[in-house]
Amino acid sequence: QHAPPADAPRPAPPPPSHARNQETNGRKRFKMGAGDDRSSDDYHKRWDAIAAEQEAKVVAEDEAAVRGSDAALGLSAAAYEPRSSAEAEERSKRDALKSAKAFWKDKDRAATASKFMVGEESGITRTLTQADLGGDKHAVHIKGAKGCTYTLDALMRVAKVFVEGCSGCVVRVQCLVVSQHVEVWACDGVELVLEAPVATVQVDGSAQVAVAFAQGDMLGAVVHATCASLSISFEGSAEVKDLVAAENDPDGSVPGAQESGAGRGDANSTGEIPQFITRRVNGTVITERVVRGKDEYPTTVREMILARAEAAAGGDALAAAALAADAPIDTDTAAARAEGRKEKGNEAFKEGNYSQAAVFYTQVMELAPAHHVALANRSACFLKLGEHEKALEDAEACIAAKPDFVKGHFRKGLSLHAMVSVGHIAHRWILL
Repeated sequence: QHAPPADAPRPAPPPPSHARNQETNGRKRFKMGAGDDRSSDDYHKRWDAIAAEQEAKVVAEDEAAVRGSDAALGLSAAAYEPRSSAEAEERSKRDALKSAKAFWKDKDRAATASKFMVGEESGITRTLTQADLGGDKHAVHIKGAKGCTYTLDALMRVAKVFVEGCSGCVVRVQCLVVSQHVEVWACDGVELVLEAPVATVQVDGSAQVAVAFAQGDMLGAVVHATCASLSISFEGSAEVKDLVAAENDPDGSVPGAQESGAGRGDANSTGEIPQFITRRVNGTVITERVVRGKDEYPTTVREMILARAEAAAGGDALAAAALAADAPIDTDTAAARAEGRKEKGNEAFKEGNYSQAAVFYTQVMELAPAHHVALANRSACFLKLGEHEKALEDAEACIAAKPDFVKGHFRKGLSLHAMVSVGHIAHRWILL
């Protein structure tokens, strides 16, 4: 063979393998043309188009995977038609529930929007009037103020008053509070002066809070919890009632106010934070621990004793026997309350309200963390909601709490099966 003449043009070398136009794993590779100017706008536009095309392919693949998972679960558009009247009814209830939740979310947003917010300022003295509220604000929320004095003018009319995260402030309420409710929390060194009637003042997580009533008969109830220091006083009286000290000092003037279970200032067997209520009873200001009855209704030991006496007078033999024996009131109602919450969860589950049922079962475990039935039932909720990993966790916790409870093992099997169906785990994982 003869060599080509020296002045003959040389053939162009083949493009490098990484720039060849080829298909690899369903993804197209691209080569740059000779002489591409990487600083030009056209160059970047071409690669922007390539990136957009590849991104569109990824999105399409993801959507196809989602459709496949939905089809496996019977959730695809083709499989959405109910297979029975019971399923149609369940879906109808679920749709109604979604509408109700949307309604309440809108209502919560409206409630937030209806608050007149003031605060996040220092050293200000301010009188709030009806003009400040305008036509769309109905509640006053004082937040984050330091060293300020606020007066709610007597001609105002507000739905509720909130005081949050303030320090070294005075809040003087002269106006009508329609709900008769004032809330104070996360405050330090706040004086709340009530010159107009308020039925309930709630103070939580605060220190050095003083509530001053313009008249002695204006005290309705002060509900308080986790306060480092809290006091109430009355204009024209030198008496100052220390409510935190009263939490651990039972008032001896209240007959029969003995209780079994946790002490007044201690958490109960479930670790619930104790809450107290201070009010005037038979002319005397007393502080009592709030007890949740079996029906979750807040009450006190004194009121439970009175209720037992009324029941005995009405012919209740058990109440009469307890009254005769002067038996103490059992304030630890956690087990009974847990069962009540479980029943509410069961009702919500029957109605197809699986999210709310899961909430009730969670509340059961706040009182009884190892409640195996609630764990199994919440696992069933998560299965209905497509939360298969959570369903598996609850099923395994149920088995740990009570190994011989068959439903726990059944829920675990269903969870694993569901996870395999949607490709979250492989069959071989189950065999390990």
